[in-house]
Amino acid sequence: MMVPAHFIKFSKAYALILLACIAVVSSLLRIGWIYPDSNRYLLLVSFFRGEILGTDLVSPFCYRPLLPLIAAVIPITPEITFAIFNIIFLIGLSWVILYITMEFNYSLFISFITSAVCTASWVVAYYGAAVLVDTGAMLFLGIGLLLTLREAPKEQISLVLVIGVLFKEIALIGGIAHFLYSKRREIMVPLLPIATYLILRFTIPSGNSEFTWLFHLGNFTEIINETIRTLVLTLGLFSFLIMIGMIWRRENLETYGKFQRWVLFVGLPSLGIFLLGLFFASFDARFVWPLYFAMIPIAAAGIAQIDKFLKISKHLNSTAET
Repeated sequence: MMVPAHFIKFSKAYALILLACIAVVSSLLRIGWIYPDSNRYLLLVSFFRGEILGTDLVSPFCYRPLLPLIAAVIPITPEITFAIFNIIFLIGLSWVILYITMEFNYSLFISFITSAVCTASWVVAYYGAAVLVDTGAMLFLGIGLLLTLREAPKEQISLVLVIGVLFKEIALIGGIAHFLYSKRREIMVPLLPIATYLILRFTIPSGNSEFTWLFHLGNFTEIINETIRTLVLTLGLFSFLIMIGMIWRRENLETYGKFQRWVLFVGLPSLGIFLLGLFFASFDARFVWPLYFAMIPIAAAGIAQIDKFLKISKHLNSTAET
């Protein structure tokens, strides 16, 4: 029995549906998980509901108000609200990574596999749907970077990154990356998110700070095994794909220049967050997450090389044409 080609051909609709399914399955590992930081966000929910005073809030968690505010308004258990919205954000993030990869002229299939690798990664599975605010910030950071690649108006990029900052300050990476990568160098793009964050710092009350940002080598001297395990789980596969992707460079030197600019100018601010977590905070996989955006084009090059050897996408196309 011959199957119609449109049931076999790998289309964008199928890619988006499959990525959504991967995001949901990946999130099930820790859906609604209460991480130590989660209790500080739940305090913020209680504050917005008028149940506690501002003096009970803890910085810097109180400066990340958007998702706790949404959870405070919706009349269900906050943990459930966090889980539902974070799953939605994960699905959106998987789609954004797909479109970012396609902006580098990769095929739909290669872009899909690249996004699937990111979406099924350890950091997403472990933290993506927990009671945290990182996923929303990552989504809007990704949208801001996608708009940067598409040379969208500065007002659109600024607005998206401002929303991201309301989730968490890691979205500031988008403004810095835009200023470095875009040839237009519009100061408005990094300035508005930074101004938004400063307003949050001066307007939202905070009773105390349980964390002091001081330089330390604790991640290397006290929990070095855990740190190495985190780096292997979050960067191991990407490192492998990047090494394979370097083979692609020999064949595509002209196009590779665009990739180098992206890796450098998105990677530098993302690396700043990574080093901040490694040497000034309690390090975990979330500090590695923003680096995924910088590694997308080179990792996709590695996937393209593997596909070239295995001829998977070629087989899918020939099957659809039969």
